[in-house]
Amino acid sequence: ESQSEYIQHNEEVKYVLHDFHTLRIDTDYTPMLNGRIGEFKINEVEKEAAPSKSKPRSKTSKKKKVTTGYDRYHLEWDRELTEAEKMLIPNLDFEIFKVPKIIEELAYIIKEEIDSIKPVRNILLYGDAGTGKSTGAVILAQLLGLPYRFTNCSLNTEESEFFGTYKPNDKGGFELSKPPFAETFEKGGVIEIQEPSILKSGVAVKFNSALDDTNMIILPDDTVVPRHKNCIVVITTNIDYAGCSEMNEAVRDRFSYKIQMELPDTSDLIKMAMEQSGNSDATLVRKLVDAVQKIAL
Repeated sequence: ESQSEYIQHNEEVKYVLHDFHTLRIDTDYTPMLNGRIGEFKINEVEKEAAPSKSKPRSKTSKKKKVTTGYDRYHLEWDRELTEAEKMLIPNLDFEIFKVPKIIEELAYIIKEEIDSIKPVRNILLYGDAGTGKSTGAVILAQLLGLPYRFTNCSLNTEESEFFGTYKPNDKGGFELSKPPFAETFEKGGVIEIQEPSILKSGVAVKFNSALDDTNMIILPDDTVVPRHKNCIVVITTNIDYAGCSEMNEAVRDRFSYKIQMELPDTSDLIKMAMEQSGNSDATLVRKLVDAVQKIAL
């Protein structure tokens, strides 16, 4: 499935967040946050960062680009995006996919601090399967107006799936092919890395180095690529998933935000399923939702 198809067909349920960890920061966020410098809780963002109410959706707006005022979080670019990149910017219907408060707060702070010495560009979303981690990454990309790409990790994932490899071209030679991570690192966007804790140690070390303060990667042709200021890395992981190893302290410290996701309320799932499917039989939809939840467990 292509990146654009994944965005258009992503129907993962919305989620509820709570129990945010106290975060350590070096930047003075006092203009935005209630709390003292050094430690603050994410739910202490001032009212100016609160979600704005969306306008009622008209019958003919389903296939049109959603305009709910969220474009105020769009990041500025140093160039014109290509048509291919524009196609990768998500266009979820926020009347169905409700924007979680924490994701909007993230978008607000990312935009405010994007040009600072320590911008918020590495984010960890963790929790059980089905809690909406990937949906959160997609929504964040849409709020920021950035192309969304993803990489799914496994025990067979190699360095080339992050940094590229040489492939034959139609001229009988070879050329460097850049995967989604390298492409996003160089040109900007939101790159979701799914389950990186399952990577082999050697690959994990190389990947983790790309998240440090050097803000650069080295491609197979020895090209040094600086990190684009609009490159936002979102790690999504199921910490209890069989085969996943615990992230070490050095890796965890590279994330500006670490957010635990939780399963959404059943009533919210039912409402969402009815809106997306057009099925008004609440009893039938409840049975389907219950079945999906049991399978997930």
